[in-house]
Amino acid sequence: MKHFLLLIFAALLGLSAGAQTHTYTDNLVVDLGGKTGTTAPITATVYLTEHDGKVDLELRNFVFKTPTVNTAVGHIKLSDLTVTPDGDKQRFGGKGKAKLTRGDLPGYFFWMSSLMSSLDMEADGYFTADSLNFALDFTVPFQGKMKVKYGQWSTTGLRTAVNDAPADEAIYTLGGRRLEALPARGGVYIVGGRKLVR
Repeated sequence: MKHFLLLIFAALLGLSAGAQTHTYTDNLVVDLGGKTGTTAPITATVYLTEHDGKVDLELRNFVFKTPTVNTAVGHIKLSDLTVTPDGDKQRFGGKGKAKLTRGDLPGYFFWMSSLMSSLDMEADGYFTADSLNFALDFTVPFQGKMKVKYGQWSTTGLRTAVNDAPADEAIYTLGGRRLEALPARGGVYIVGGRKLVR
């Protein structure tokens, strides 16, 4: 019996030995409804776990804050994102159901994860030994489309693998000129074939 238990314990250790979890702390910003920089940069912690050529990404204690809204979402975990080497970087991306769980920050009694346990989400980003950069795209009920940008993408706006507007939501001026993103100033624009007044 001892021999059998020892074999099971060794097998479990072997399974967990292949996974590595890295903790990153960096700036995060949120764009809401296509408006860049809806939130000021905040410091956020993310766990990235590598396993079997894939990664799990977990954004800890996500709280969406603007001057008028303070919504505690919770922990967001997106699993099994495909990883591809790209020089000194490891790129990852994919779509799936992100799992939402209650956060553990003091002072927050209600977490959005109490109302919903998952969200359809798309992730795209890359990591190195000492940095993590990504964007998450998803829609939150009653809030609308959100884009969470973490790391270098949050401060510079540079996004090599993630576009601000998907091809089916191209942005044009009324004069027909295609734009990379919605301008911060007001006006009338065509987004995804529909008129948008800002």
